[in-house]
Amino acid sequence: MLTPIIITFRECLEMLLIIIPLIVYLHKIYRTDLSKYIYAGSIIGIIASLISGKLLIGQVNNLEGYAEQIFLGAMMIFLAGLILYSIIWVGKQSKNFSLDINQKYNVKLTAFSLLLLSFVTIFRESLEIIMFLLPYAAEFNITIVIGIFIGILASLVLAFILFKTTIKLNITILFSILNLLLILIGGHLFGEGLYSIFPQFGESMSTAGQLIYSLPLLFIFIKRQLRKYLKK
Repeated sequence: MLTPIIITFRECLEMLLIIIPLIVYLHKIYRTDLSKYIYAGSIIGIIASLISGKLLIGQVNNLEGYAEQIFLGAMMIFLAGLILYSIIWVGKQSKNFSLDINQKYNVKLTAFSLLLLSFVTIFRESLEIIMFLLPYAAEFNITIVIGIFIGILASLVLAFILFKTTIKLNITILFSILNLLLILIGGHLFGEGLYSIFPQFGESMSTAGQLIYSLPLLFIFIKRQLRKYLKK
């Protein structure tokens, strides 16, 4: 259950940190008439991601035998690569999690731009959730569903606290903790992916894959965090 909670919480929080400040900003400049385009884009994004997820899960469930193993193994390795990209490349770009509305947005406030921004945000993050949960499609059960709902609920609660109270929460620290957990998830996915593709090597392939993936990434992550705090 832990993996669905972490993945869903992180991706949903990223959505909310884009959509909610934008709605607040429109209220601040007395352009609430444009809010409907954000809601419309968000709804279209959710529908599009659900349709895409259904198609992807349907394709996975149609696979059998070794073909299913190869596909799931390749998908796990691909997802581990996504985590690697997220932590190494996006972290290098100093991704901005600021809640300062004036600093965060510098876009033309047109119906199309707001519709497109909200659609792309919701669709991209929702599709990432679906892809991360795709390897579990064959064993999709109530535990995974509960994990998804807990992740969504936790992100909504945190977003509400951030924008309705005066609490000072360092979002960067929160995402650093989530990234640390994602490294461990990525190591598990990478190891299991190798084991699915090369089952003849036994469980040792899974263990070796986890160590090869996790140890260097943990070293880079910890080194980067220490460098940030030493500068402060």
